[in-house]
Amino acid sequence: MKNPYNLLVAIVLLINIILISNNALTSSDAGRIFHLILIIALFVTVFLWIKDRHKHPK
Repeated sequence: MKNPYNLLVAIVLLINIILISNNALTSSDAGRIFHLILIIALFVTVFLWIKDRHKHPK
């Protein structure tokens, strides 16, 4: 992970995974919506990261 962009993406993914695994968020409707937004953000982040990796191969 020599590229700072890859390190930043890895940190964002870890933060999203930690927040998604928090069961206290799903106890209310607002928490469920926030949980859904986090899951969507996680998938979008992974998709954009993979797309960028294919655009700029090593």
